[in-house]
Amino acid sequence: YRQLSRAVQQDVDLLVWPETVHQEWIPAEAQTLVGKENPFPELATDLIFGGLAYRFVGSDKVEQLNSAFWMQPGGRLAGRYDKRILMPFGEYIPGGELVPAVYALSPATGRLTAGKEERVFALGNGARVGQLICFEDIVGTMPRKTTRAGANVLVTILNDAWYGDSAAPYQHQALAIWRAIENRRYLLRGSNTGVTSIVDAAGRVRAEGRLFTEEVVRGEAKLLEETTVYGAVGDGLAWVASMATAVACFVVWRRRSVPRTSTALASTSGTA
Repeated sequence: YRQLSRAVQQDVDLLVWPETVHQEWIPAEAQTLVGKENPFPELATDLIFGGLAYRFVGSDKVEQLNSAFWMQPGGRLAGRYDKRILMPFGEYIPGGELVPAVYALSPATGRLTAGKEERVFALGNGARVGQLICFEDIVGTMPRKTTRAGANVLVTILNDAWYGDSAAPYQHQALAIWRAIENRRYLLRGSNTGVTSIVDAAGRVRAEGRLFTEEVVRGEAKLLEETTVYGAVGDGLAWVASMATAVACFVVWRRRSVPRTSTALASTSGTA
């Protein structure tokens, strides 16, 4: 990644490296990265990279975090975002905090702590980066909240190596594209094995890398400010439509299940 970045960093405003690409543990309170903690000492522009952070909670507990770091030249850390939706049985075991003994059944499973809130990185060129990690870009509420927090462009760093050389990375991207459309924001996706891409606000893939190929995917992203209907109301319309459908189905069922009654009317005429 350093070699590829050296060749282009003078001509770009932002470099994006994938999820957990940096394997040195970084203190959560760190403000400057030096030595092995700094993944790119010769950095000349802004860089977002994935790594692992840790912090002490109390005197006897350490929290581990899957994080996206925003680094500026000189190793200065300008921001950090912690992944909020962790992968079950990969990054943690559900219920493991209550019953720690379950980790003995799967020693290779991580014991990461989920992040608590969205983060927007305000770069000097006017970009306000809404940061996401991995499959957070297929969960509609997360990019929406990040956009509402002020993001005018979305960035996802991801590790899709789990899928190998298959259709799954493209399926992941196909789902993520909807987040760009829903929020009317460009979506930049940086993956370790692919698919790395730039998606515009209409869901069109403007630039795309190949699977398992060392390359730089370059392009421009427009910084957009508009608010969409989905951005304003979220899934509210879907809930209203679902409730209306349920009521309509109930009314139809009720009408069909209630037996109909008929009344025979007799009329007579004549003279007495």
